[in-house]
Amino acid sequence: MGLGNKNSFDEFFSNFQLNENTYLLALQCTLQKPTLFLKCKPCDIRTNSFNIHARPLWETNIDAQYILHPYATVAYITLITNYTYCIQLQ
Repeated sequence: MGLGNKNSFDEFFSNFQLNENTYLLALQCTLQKPTLFLKCKPCDIRTNSFNIHARPLWETNIDAQYILHPYATVAYITLITNYTYCIQLQ
């Protein structure tokens, strides 16, 4: 099954000899923190969850993420801001 195929989930499960319960169990075993999964089709594997109205206006793809851990978000923004500031100093 190639990336971007228009297969259904039933075909996906069949190709990998899975059923929905086994698939969900495999996902649950890999989670170590709260995680949000957006519902999408297998053919949308390479599509970000962008706002369909904003994308044409900005002529770009938007890599937006949902905030599930506020402290980690602040730490990330601080890291990026400091990194950008250090780059500008060089």
